[in-house]
Amino acid sequence: MAINAHKGGKGPRAVAPAVANDPIGDANPPGLIRTFVYGRPMQFIMLPDEVVNLFEWYHMWRQVWTDGRKLPADPDLLWYGTSVGHWDADHFVVDTVGLDDRNWIDMGGAPESDAMKATENWHRLDTDNMEFVFTFNDPKFYSRTWNSDLRRFRLQTKGRNSELEEVIFAPSDEQEFNKRIRDPNPVINGGRTTKQ
Repeated sequence: MAINAHKGGKGPRAVAPAVANDPIGDANPPGLIRTFVYGRPMQFIMLPDEVVNLFEWYHMWRQVWTDGRKLPADPDLLWYGTSVGHWDADHFVVDTVGLDDRNWIDMGGAPESDAMKATENWHRLDTDNMEFVFTFNDPKFYSRTWNSDLRRFRLQTKGRNSELEEVIFAPSDEQEFNKRIRDPNPVINGGRTTKQ
């Protein structure tokens, strides 16, 4: 699917929410890249053969295998892909393949294909601060490899306001939002409900 078929509710090509077709509008997961790029809180859990990320947004998780395995040559397509990580000096490098091509890279509709390979480069600056950059290689949609902007995360102090909150996007919540906000949108349908 080409980018012109993606109708996002944000960005320079934004359309009214009632006619947007962003996969998260139907309560699908945001996928790996949007989960990181939008900077919601997360946790890293270090285990002997893997690192587990817990994400506040959508209450999702992903495993990064650190047991020396290689990336699969023919991976299953998953919302968060298959990830393998290793240490390069003081940088944690994570390669991910098998990203579901229904994912978007951003709210504006930038596509990703089943051939996407995303590489994260994590670097801990000090006890409280980490930064990372994504490198994207998707020969089906992009003519060259490119990098995201540098993102920074700060360790949160312990206590109620720093714990991961329950942020679950349920289809029933989306249906209620559609009924109250999207469907009666006067720009789209003169204020009439589009779904009966």
